[in-house]
Amino acid sequence: FSRLAESGDVLKVPISHGEGNYFADAMTLAHLEANNQVVFRY
Repeated sequence: FSRLAESGDVLKVPISHGEGNYFADAMTLAHLEANNQVVFRY
């Protein structure tokens, strides 16, 4: 479904879980950003 979204679009997605969060070091985050691999932010 993310193919329909364009960069900068705001998608309202309900999120509720007790599984924890994704953690990454600064280098990994920079790599993901540089390769346009960040799909969601919340």
